[in-house]
Amino acid sequence: MSVKKMLRNGARRTLCLDRIRRQFSSDCDCYSFVTKEMEKYLQCRKDIKLDMCIIDENMVDPCWDQPEIVIIGAGMAGLSAAQRLAVSGLVKIKLIEATHRAGGRIHSAWFGNVPVEMGSSFIEGGSLSNSVYTLASQESLITRPPLRENPFAALCMTSDGRDIPAYISQGAIESFHGIVQRAAELYVAAKDYKNCGRLKDFISRQMDHELDAFPNKYRDDASRVMLSEAVALKNRVGSCLFDVSAKDFGSYADLSGGRVRVPSGMIGVLAPLLRAMPECDTITYCKPVTKIVWTTKDEYEDEKKTKKKPRVRVVCCDGRVYTGDYCIVTLPLGVLKAHMNSMFEPALPEGKQNAIKRLGYGLINHVYFEYNRPFWIWQEGGLRTCWRLDELTANGYWLKGISSIDEVPSSQQILSVTVSDKAAKCVEDLTEVQLAEDFTRLLRQFLDNPTIPYPVNVMKTKWSSCPFSLG
Repeated sequence: MSVKKMLRNGARRTLCLDRIRRQFSSDCDCYSFVTKEMEKYLQCRKDIKLDMCIIDENMVDPCWDQPEIVIIGAGMAGLSAAQRLAVSGLVKIKLIEATHRAGGRIHSAWFGNVPVEMGSSFIEGGSLSNSVYTLASQESLITRPPLRENPFAALCMTSDGRDIPAYISQGAIESFHGIVQRAAELYVAAKDYKNCGRLKDFISRQMDHELDAFPNKYRDDASRVMLSEAVALKNRVGSCLFDVSAKDFGSYADLSGGRVRVPSGMIGVLAPLLRAMPECDTITYCKPVTKIVWTTKDEYEDEKKTKKKPRVRVVCCDGRVYTGDYCIVTLPLGVLKAHMNSMFEPALPEGKQNAIKRLGYGLINHVYFEYNRPFWIWQEGGLRTCWRLDELTANGYWLKGISSIDEVPSSQQILSVTVSDKAAKCVEDLTEVQLAEDFTRLLRQFLDNPTIPYPVNVMKTKWSSCPFSLG
């Protein structure tokens, strides 16, 4: 687009004269056509020269008064909102974070000699259609080729120390993935939603049908592998499959590209967002919010007449008050469920309250075990625990919530497990010593090796116990 055409668009396409002249070399007369009359359009009507070119339709008119915006929560949602506002020209932003760090559930921590993930372990969808993958690519965090999850790499072991042949395990895994795909298609294809029921019921019926296709002598092993896959699905969802609607399971659209790991830590994807903050002090840490006093539509109309401000007041636990014209709340759903009634003044509309109450909320925790002398062969894949159905239902302790034991890719000394729902809550209640003893007993049972050593160090996540996440 030519400069003259942008000038005709008026204030919304306002350009800084200094910016134009910097775009051309000093030894050329390309900008000599800019007359004194044109300079009125190259300068804001309030005589505030801009340091950016307004060439995006999403940019805010620079002649408008800048609203003050308060964002509660510096997780990925809060940082993304602030970054989007900043690039659109809205720079009077204040982020209030309850903890000492940004990122929310994107949290990498050092354990042993490597960073491990306390929150999300993968980028779900390793393609440019995923904005998180794009951020990681900008920071050169993605290895070449990308480190993708391989569902067939793990060795499937039974509880009596026997390994399941690969031709059985791979066939069972492929069959289960087909079941999950059919469950996802219910969201669009099912005509009678009432007959879909719970996701657990749908998967159980489909598993029985798929197992009939296996020869009798392989059926027991195939069933074990499928049950392990069902536990893995539960650990991805974060909740018991009985609590998940079969017809709505497919409403979550998986992005292409598979699950991709970031070897240097997922926390690196936050760097572009943090650099986009307008000021160094845009984010305020260690400020839990206790009260949000907001203005209803009727009150706002009255305040416009009397010119009273502010529209929003955010009160922190130390008594500090932040004011603004708008407030973006990015608190976790667990925190909203627990503090919704006391936090908002006046109370949220009934529709929003009902939505917060009815939305489901899961729990996922990780446990990491460090060893001085590794007893496994590095980069040979993980270990999949394949229980029988009666073993899974006989006892509810946390080990039954483990679907696979994985090595941390960048370390030769650390193993990790992921659990969800009741097993994840149980992990938070156990000590590190108890976790080490239980885990060692599990390894010795599945590997049929009583010499497996105890780990020298254990680290676990506690998302349910954290008052600023509550799940």
